[in-house]
Amino acid sequence: MTAYAAAAVAAALAVLLILLLWSIWRRLDAASSKLSSLDGGFTARIEAMNAALAALNQHLFENIKTGRETGMKQAELLGKSLADNRTELNQRLEETHKLLSSLSEKLGGIDQANRNLADSLLRIDELRRLLAQPGARGQLGEAILIETALDVLPQKYVLTQHTFADRSRVDLAIRIGERIIPIDSKFPLDGYRSMLDANTEDDRNRARKLFLRQVRGHVDNVAKYIRINEGTYPFALMYIPSEGVFLEMSSDDETAKHARMRRVIPVGPGSFLAYLEIILEGLKGLEVEKRTLEILGRLRETEKLVAAAGDNFNRLASHLANAYKATADVEKCIRHLSDTISALHHAENIAEEKDGAG
Repeated sequence: MTAYAAAAVAAALAVLLILLLWSIWRRLDAASSKLSSLDGGFTARIEAMNAALAALNQHLFENIKTGRETGMKQAELLGKSLADNRTELNQRLEETHKLLSSLSEKLGGIDQANRNLADSLLRIDELRRLLAQPGARGQLGEAILIETALDVLPQKYVLTQHTFADRSRVDLAIRIGERIIPIDSKFPLDGYRSMLDANTEDDRNRARKLFLRQVRGHVDNVAKYIRINEGTYPFALMYIPSEGVFLEMSSDDETAKHARMRRVIPVGPGSFLAYLEIILEGLKGLEVEKRTLEILGRLRETEKLVAAAGDNFNRLASHLANAYKATADVEKCIRHLSDTISALHHAENIAEEKDGAG
């Protein structure tokens, strides 16, 4: 029983073992098939992945190559752009430097102009204080008068501080021909300034009347220099250094009439220049006339010399005619003497021949 049971157990165990082995084999075969299937798919996938990797590598290579070329071109364009920008920047810097230099010069000019303006204002203030003094104002007007005349006329025609017989002096005299034109400077600034500074119309009218009264007084003073017996022309000029003062006094008919009656001609800076130009043209005409008279005088002297030369020539011609006549008479005498000598020689020869024959 035991042996039989053992054999049965052994057989059962063998069957179980066989079944177990068969089951294992079947599983191994299925696993092998499945593994083969999986190995083929995996290989395909690997090949696909390799192909994708190769394509990706080629794409990356081409992209890198294209990117390198693009980068080089962009770098070249960037370098050129940087060079252009550097050139433009240098130009801008140079223009900025020039602009700064110009601004510096202009600022220097403005600074100099400010200093000049300050100097001018200082001089204007000094001139204002100077004009406040009547004596200094008169000297200023006289200096302007003389300088203006000398700027237009030759100095030989301009007489400064001309003195008359009574020791009175006129600021300026212009010589035209044998006579002179007396010119005196007057500057009635106080009355004119009072008229301008008036606050009301009544104050202005009063100041204007006072101003015109001062002007007529100056006209009377200038008229004293009209001295025909001392070589002046029958009129005089009154020079007003300020155009505004001159225009204001000229606008008053009574003052203008008073000046005409006194034979005084008021002139401002502008009209005085016009008078000087007219006088200059007259002086040129006198110079031409003087030279013409000199030429006529020389022609008369030349005419006298020609007449004297004609007389001497006629006298010489008469002498030559007398000499020619005397020469002809001498020639005639010589010919007659020669004929006489020839006749004597002929007579002598005949006498000698007769003596020889006898």
